[in-house]
Amino acid sequence: MASNELIKQKEELAAKLAALEKQIEDARQEERAEVIGKIQAMMAENGISVADLSGRGGAKRKASSSAGRKLPPKYRDAAGNTWTGRGIQPRWLQDHIAKGKKLEDFAI
Repeated sequence: MASNELIKQKEELAAKLAALEKQIEDARQEERAEVIGKIQAMMAENGISVADLSGRGGAKRKASSSAGRKLPPKYRDAAGNTWTGRGIQPRWLQDHIAKGKKLEDFAI
């Protein structure tokens, strides 16, 4: 008989736990709804849109004047490989430097 009572207690506790979890979730949803309402009211009061929050609705950034402009190469090896001097060094230049050459040896 004791095991039936334990099973019954376990089921009652599981039901109470489920009820408490539902209460917690309901409270979270209610709190979330309140916060959303406050945020919406503040946004309306200050003339802020969702686009403003995402950074898409504000002032646009000016494109760099050098954007898309091709640069002349500053370095060249005997095989005709070139590098502008910007970005990471190309493998061919790294290999030459590893063999003892200097960057200045390839300056154009």
